[in-house]
Order: sequence, then C-alpha cells, then structure tokens
Amino acid sequence: MSLVTCIDFKDKVSLMSDGLMTNEDGSFHGDGFKKFIIKQDFFLAITISQIVAEVLFNEIEKKSFSSSEVKNLLDDLYKEFNKEYNIVLGTNSEKRFSYTIYTHFAGEYKMHQNIAHFSGYPLVMNSPNLEESYVIEFKNSIKKMSDNGTPLNTIISKQREFHNEVAKIDPTVNKELFHQYHSKY
Repeated sequence: MSLVTCIDFKDKVSLMSDGLMTNEDGSFHGDGFKKFIIKQDFFLAITISQIVAEVLFNEIEKKSFSSSEVKNLLDDLYKEFNKEYNIVLGTNSEKRFSYTIYTHFAGEYKMHQNIAHFSGYPLVMNSPNLEESYVIEFKNSIKKMSDNGTPLNTIISKQREFHNEVAKIDPTVNKELFHQYHSKY
C-alpha cells in the first residue's frame, strides 16, 4: 500500500508520503518514490501502485495540465482503475483548497467532491494493515493541536512521528519520508 497524509493549515497544506514502490500486484520493488505531485494550483496524491502514479504524474508533467484538466482526466480514468487505488486531488482556488477524493467502498466506485476546509483535520490514505483506531487517534490529535493553536512545526513533527511509527508496524510502508508544503497564496 503506502502512507500519505495531508494536513490543511491556514496558509498551506503539508503533504507527506513514504517512498516504498509497489507493483500492481502489491509486491514491493524498491524505495525512493514520492507518492504526490505538487503544481501551482493543485496537488495529486496516489497510493497502491507506483506504476499508476508514475504514469499519471508523467502525463501531468508532460502536458502541463491545469487543476480542472487533471480533475477531468481522473474522472474519466478512475472508474477503470483497480478497486484498491486511492487518489486525492487538492485544488487551490481563492486561497483555499478543495479536495476531490477518489476511492472504492464495498466494490463501488466513489468520488467525494469539493470537500473544503478540513481545518487541521488530516486526510490519511493508509493500508488495511493499519488499525483504523490508530488512524483516528492520529487525526483527532492533529485536529486538537490545530484547534489549540499549536505551532506549525510541532504539528509537522507529530505528522512525521506518525509516519515513522506506521513504518514500524505496517510492512507496506517504509521509513523513507517525503515532505512538501503547498502554499495557498
């Protein structure tokens, strides 16, 4: 699988992923792959297959897609993807992000559009190997820190700590960490 977390702050979004590369069959074949791409007006994060992510990231780089063009591409392609892939498209418009989350639940394709203002409550894409209660505990911890005005660097440290802990307990996540901010301005 993979681990990708996204925390929406007042002026930026913090994205983190591990770097484990997987084949379409879920087997591992290396390290060094960042599971998200950041462009001026959007970011795209993909879990499960490095091959699928790389194809989409390369297509976006090659054609310099806008956020609306990427959304149209994903809307068309996602229905054809393996039912295990998860994708988050964050679109920066008017100094705020709105999110489109592509996933499958009980074998059904789902697209949740225009989710805005997570206000410190993180998005987490993780493998089923990870206990949901552990993910919820992390989300609630980050939300509480955000609501209490905890400094950004402390919240980011907690995000890193979560990734490091997950790498110890989930064999589909490695210790390698990629981190970037996407400014809302």
